[in-house]
Formats: sequence, C-alpha cells, structure tokens
Amino acid sequence: MSLQGYECNQCKNNFEEAEQNCAETSRKIKCPSCGSTDIKPSEAAAEFLELINEMGSTGG
Repeated sequence: MSLQGYECNQCKNNFEEAEQNCAETSRKIKCPSCGSTDIKPSEAAAEFLELINEMGSTGG
C-alpha cells in the first residue's frame, strides 16, 4: 500500500492518505485538520513520500 500526498484548498494543510483501491473510489477524502473535501494532490508531498520510499528500499 502506498501513500498519496494532498493539500487542503481551505486551510492549506498538507497530509497523506493511503491510495484508494477500486472499491473505495467513491469515498471522499477529507482534510484531517478542517474536514473539508476541497483537496488537491500535493506534488511536494508526493515527492517527499517518494524520497522516503526510496530511502526505505535502499536502507538508508
């Protein structure tokens, strides 16, 4: 399971959510800070998560 980074358009909070599988695609993702569903994928968070994943796979 991998994580996707998001940014809330209301409060500008950056957060991660587990990627949804096909059965969950209708579920709305909510900001954990303000509860808004007005969110967008965050490129900065995605790049950070990719770096973390790479570090984990290389051991350091």
